[in-house]
Amino acid sequence: MSYFLIGTDEAGYGPFIGPLAVSATLWEVDRKIPSEKIYEALSPVVGVSAKEALIAVTDSKKIYKTSLYKSLSGIASMEKSVLGMLESLRGKRFCEEGGKKISAGEISREGNVNSCDLLTFPVCPADVFFQFSGEVCGRDVCGQPWGKMEFPFPLANSQAEILCTAEILREKMEQQKIYLREVCSDLILPQRFNRETEKMGSKGVFLMEVTLRLAARLYRQITQQRKSWDVHIFCDKIGGRNFYFSPLMEFFPGSNFQIIQESREVSEYRHDEERGTLRIRFQAKGESNIAVALSSLVSKYQRELFMYGFNRWWAERIPGLRPTEGYPQDARRFLEEVCCTAEKLGISREVFWRNR
Repeated sequence: MSYFLIGTDEAGYGPFIGPLAVSATLWEVDRKIPSEKIYEALSPVVGVSAKEALIAVTDSKKIYKTSLYKSLSGIASMEKSVLGMLESLRGKRFCEEGGKKISAGEISREGNVNSCDLLTFPVCPADVFFQFSGEVCGRDVCGQPWGKMEFPFPLANSQAEILCTAEILREKMEQQKIYLREVCSDLILPQRFNRETEKMGSKGVFLMEVTLRLAARLYRQITQQRKSWDVHIFCDKIGGRNFYFSPLMEFFPGSNFQIIQESREVSEYRHDEERGTLRIRFQAKGESNIAVALSSLVSKYQRELFMYGFNRWWAERIPGLRPTEGYPQDARRFLEEVCCTAEKLGISREVFWRNR
């Protein structure tokens, strides 16, 4: 017997430049292993630190401390974790040996990991995001001037390293009956971000909508494919709010949620029906849960890939331009330094600048 674990998290909520990435991961876990014991069950292959395990699955802020613009090695640990996990997904390959072809994950046009679609070297951001976040996102990226900026992929690991890591991980997960089943993401570029936050009046409300939409999609997938289920959804606290009953009713229609608790630390809800149970928990520092932590890494990795291509594109047109990670103070510096070139090239700042 097993239960399902869904975790969500974002990267890029604060910056003024670049996308907001939101991801969700779906796991199937042996009922004998509670979610808080998954790290222990997967040790020493998976841990919260690369020093104590083969791969680290933890809050992206803890694993990505050195900017890749200072050294590509800064993203190596996160990349190894993300691509190793995706490669292990259901035991199917997305990397092909020999250094000739690669795909960023067996991600379908819907943004779920379930179909193989190889990419050729070198790749551009649009190619990668077709895989990670689906066709709509891929088209959005491709439509931007820097969307076809080519770069080698993976950035800081060899394919052999990813394949070896995934094989060890796959063996350990099968041994413990812990399976990563799906990964889905939504990469929101500035124009869509500005449009939706203006309509909703708050980026917190928008983030909550995107997050719950992804979680609900994975939950529906379970209920459509299984006769019975026990589903646990973990989310980081969204926008500092403590009350989620109303939005849950919107994205999980027909559910009869009970409020278990609503507090600054934890907000928890439960729905029971004849075929199964759904528990949803919002908590501060939710990355202590492995499903949330992997979602954090997937989101951060996507954003960094996008920003890497974005910065390389501008650097080719403005010699000596320092890259930006998009956070407010440095974003203003970057905007000031590129504004004249952007005007000459006919690029509106709305293409890359977020208003909130």
